[in-house]
Order: sequence, then structure tokens, then C-alpha cells
Amino acid sequence: MSALPQPIPAAQDASVLYRLVHDAESGYKQLQALRVALSSGLFEQLEQGLSATQLAQKLGLDPGLTLALCRVLAEMGLLEKKDSEYHNTGLVQTFLRRSSPLYQGSVVSCVQASLAPWEQLEEMLHTGPAKHEGGNAFAGDFIHALAAETLTGELQKTTDILCGVLEFSQVRTLLDLGGGHGLYSLALCQRNPKLRATIFDLPGMAEAATRYSELFGDGRLSFATGNQFTDPIGEDYDAVLLSYNPGGKSRALLDKVHAALKPGGLFITKHAYYAKDEGSKNPLLDLEWAMTVFPGVDKEPHIYRFKNDLAHEEILHYLAENYDILRIAGVHEFALGRLGKMGDRLDSQLIVARKRQSSHALGKQL
Repeated sequence: MSALPQPIPAAQDASVLYRLVHDAESGYKQLQALRVALSSGLFEQLEQGLSATQLAQKLGLDPGLTLALCRVLAEMGLLEKKDSEYHNTGLVQTFLRRSSPLYQGSVVSCVQASLAPWEQLEEMLHTGPAKHEGGNAFAGDFIHALAAETLTGELQKTTDILCGVLEFSQVRTLLDLGGGHGLYSLALCQRNPKLRATIFDLPGMAEAATRYSELFGDGRLSFATGNQFTDPIGEDYDAVLLSYNPGGKSRALLDKVHAALKPGGLFITKHAYYAKDEGSKNPLLDLEWAMTVFPGVDKEPHIYRFKNDLAHEEILHYLAENYDILRIAGVHEFALGRLGKMGDRLDSQLIVARKRQSSHALGKQL
């Protein structure tokens, strides 16, 4: 005897689920369309306007697919059609032409590259996170993505905040610790004509710092090679900048910075801080953070958090014991976009503090 058929279930509203799936699918497809437009040089051809057929001929592309791609890019607000010709919008002219000083192609490339580990997520759930083979995780295109993103507004707003601190006008020597691309130092040198800055970072960062120094510098930026945790970083600086720096919330590095500053020198730190009992700031980024492990690096479960980090309360206590806090700026004062993954923004704070003439807190355990 055959089993009785099951009744068809009553209708259920799946609109929320389908909206989630649709948004994820559409976002991925739009990213691929943008990536291909950049890699093919499409935007460089459309400064004066071309038909899709002419564009395909110039780039050696399939005419039908080129037309379809142009329509998608127009729907995304990247192209506009005038009569039968497609033209770049202002957004593309500013951010997506290779000749633009604000070119964001490296950001798109890094976002695309960040998707690859997600395809291995199911396997990782069984075998564990991927093991990074070592080397500098910030080398290559990633450092240029960081530079490109900060150039869209965070660099300028951060510089405005620092130059608004009266004491900064007296700074003559700046150590940009783990400064990478060096753009913060370059911007501050442009605003303070008597300032000289030193980028202290791993050897792989020298090329990036040199590249941006040639664009925006006037010879007052130098590069020192070393490991901020194990090598001497120098002393008698008027200011030390520690911005979005892995390990930048450890007691050992804070003590090292304090020793490198002159009495009265400025400590400038910008990071996403965690309170003692704080949980996740972004579960999606926490998952991505957990997908990779690095030799000798003790990562905590939450994004940009390490085993030896001081909690926010502990850092403020440390600063109060050793410095006079001159300015605390919230993330809304210096961060513009939502792509904080490239710059560790989250709910970051920018803190400017002046080293006291004498200090009693060093050596104490918090």
C-alpha cells in the first residue's frame, strides 16, 4: 500500500530570505562587472564617449557582451548614455581612471581577492583555518588599497584634526611607526613646513613609501627598515604616530613609544579599541578574521584583536598616567565610507596625548 501524499504546506512569506539572497547575488555580479571594466581598460576609452560597437572594436571585445556590460555599468551609475554613445560619469572620472590621483582600482582588486577564502569556508570548517605562509601581509597591492582608500577623505580629515591641536605646530620630528605608504606623514609635512618625518616599517613597505613620497613629498620623508617589536625605533622624537597598526594596543609597544618621545612630545594613536567585556563589532568580519592564522601571532576571535592588546579602559588609564590627553576624536569625525575593512575603522578613535615631563606609571602592571 502506497503512502498517502503529504499536503502542500501553507504559504509562508519568504521575502526576507529572498531579499538577502538577491542582494548578495546582485552585489557579487556588480563587483565582477566593475572588476572586468577596470581590467579591460574600458573606462580609459570612454572619456570622450563611444558607442558600444566602437568600444568593442577598440578593446577587441565581443560586441554583444560589451553592450550588455555597458548597460549594467550605466545602471550602476558608472556610465551614462548620450544618444548612442556611452560616457564616464563623474564618479568614474574621479575614482576609476588609472591616471587619477584618487584611483581606487587597488581597492576593488583587494575586495575581489578577499572573496577567495570564502569559497573554502566549508572545507575550513572541517580542517581549520588556512595557515598564512609568513611574509608581510601588507605588501603588494594591499598597501596601495589602504593608501587609495585613505586618500578619499580620511587622510585629509585626520590631518585637519591633528593640525587643529595647537602643540602640533611645534613638532619638528615625527616617527610614523608602521607607517607603510607614508601618506599621513606626507600630508602632515605639507601642513607643517618645518616637519621631518621617518617611516619605520618592514622592508617590503619601502617601495610604497617611496612611490607616494615622489608624488606628494619634497624630500622631508625618510624610511627606516625594521621590526617595531624587536628592533630599536630611535628616540627624542617630537611626535610618534601609531595608526591602524597591528599590535598597536600592546603594553610593550606603548612603552617603546613612550621611551622614544621627548618630554612634551605628542603620541598620536588611531585604532579600533575594545572595552574589557566587549563582544563582536562585526560578526561577518570576525568570521573572515578567523579563517587565517599567522605563525607566532595570537589572534583573538574578534576582528583586529590580539592576545596582548590592552582594553580601551586600560589604554586610557595608561595614557592618563603618562600623558596629558589633548584630543579624542570619534570615528565620525575622520572616517567617511563603509569599507572599513581596508582601514580598520569600525568604531575607531583618534587620540592625541602629550608626554609629561616626568612619568611614574611605566613598569606598573595594569
